[in-house]
Amino acid sequence: MFKKKIISVLMLAVLVVSVCSAKPAKADGKAKAGKQVPMPAWVNVPSSVYPSGTYIAAVGSARDRASAEVKAVQAVAAVFKQKIDSTEKASNRMIQARKDGTVATAQLAEFDQQVLRYVNADDLIGIEIKEFWNDEKNSTWYAIAVMEKSKAASLYSDLIRANISSINRMIGGINENTIDSYAYCDFAVEVAEKNEDYYARLSVINPAMAEAVKADMVSPKKLRVRAMEIANAIPVCVVIENDVDGRFAQAFAGVLKGIGFKTTFNPDVRYMISGKVSFEESKTTDNTNVRCRYSLDSYMTDTVTGRNVIPFTISGRESHTSYSEAKVRAVREIEKKITAEFGETLRNYTKQFSD
Repeated sequence: MFKKKIISVLMLAVLVVSVCSAKPAKADGKAKAGKQVPMPAWVNVPSSVYPSGTYIAAVGSARDRASAEVKAVQAVAAVFKQKIDSTEKASNRMIQARKDGTVATAQLAEFDQQVLRYVNADDLIGIEIKEFWNDEKNSTWYAIAVMEKSKAASLYSDLIRANISSINRMIGGINENTIDSYAYCDFAVEVAEKNEDYYARLSVINPAMAEAVKADMVSPKKLRVRAMEIANAIPVCVVIENDVDGRFAQAFAGVLKGIGFKTTFNPDVRYMISGKVSFEESKTTDNTNVRCRYSLDSYMTDTVTGRNVIPFTISGRESHTSYSEAKVRAVREIEKKITAEFGETLRNYTKQFSD
């Protein structure tokens, strides 16, 4: 039954929105006969060509065309008071879900790679680079980025509604206190947060359309509370073979507790994290130091289904003049990696979106 629900998520007909081509629609500022093209009116007064009632437009200038394009796009994106750089990265599960079509996203047309390096992809939705002009006398390029309000409003409205449908299907997969139910709910939080971002943008472009979708939106705060309730009802037993004073099991327990799960010494529970740590001594080629190679292989296992749900593996090596000190360093590094990486591995659990 649960597998059918998994499949139903993947069969969601997801809207894929095409954003208008970013190729310049008009001349690039160079006259055919080699003469300077006169300065277009939009350089100083964008609204003279792209009326503010219909468009959001901004001009960027720089020594090269690509940089001018970046500045123009950033200026339009700044209207939404959003991040206008490309440093924000989607989670692995969001990337996979968009790739699989579980979550709606927009297809961006041919923006220069420099724009994609400096501008967040979500800030490019609905934006076109309409025209360029090269002021050869002053060695300056100008670009105008334009967002047609009605078209962009439709894009955002459709993205929101498609993601609402996806969220509701994820919520439909929550039927008991299981890791799968937790993962559905926790990922629904992320999609709902993305929808709030889209809603904020739509509110700027077309308040009436934003109001029309508001009633159907799902609160990420309520979903987060539900995810915590599920996590709190799932005890997990951690057993690590060759542990060092229980430090690795404690590191796993700390991560689980931070997310909201409970840990127990009782092995008669549905979920167990079981693993094995190994250490191996070796010497450097110049025989001045001793290495301690380490590896941890572990799984979170569903004892009811017998399925290894979440694999987690780390390895590395530490060096010192003595093996005992190298091993001390290796133990610290294992603890550090469990604390830093296992939580993300658990949060990025996406089996239910890719089966």
